[in-house]
Amino acid sequence: MKIEEFLEKIETELKISKASPHTIKNYVRANKEFLDFIQKLPEDVSDEDLKKYLAKISHKASMSIILFLSAIRYSFSNILGKDPTLRIKRPKREKRITVADMLILR
Repeated sequence: MKIEEFLEKIETELKISKASPHTIKNYVRANKEFLDFIQKLPEDVSDEDLKKYLAKISHKASMSIILFLSAIRYSFSNILGKDPTLRIKRPKREKRITVADMLILR
């Protein structure tokens, strides 16, 4: 399956499941950036390819990486029936310091 066809199917599946336009945009973008990076067809993707891409984006916030993994899991499991994220550990969520926490720290 060509990359463009795969991305269209992701968008269709998300619309059918009533995902928000924001989610649709983020999931399609995450899959496109990943597939552009690894230069492989979706059915040829392995967990090693995923690890290489995760190493490239490791500087990003943990929530961005979690979103990326969710996008890949949804797309590959719903379109191709496989999940390359099975053996990938998700990063822990970073704790944010709120304004209230900053006032307590003073």
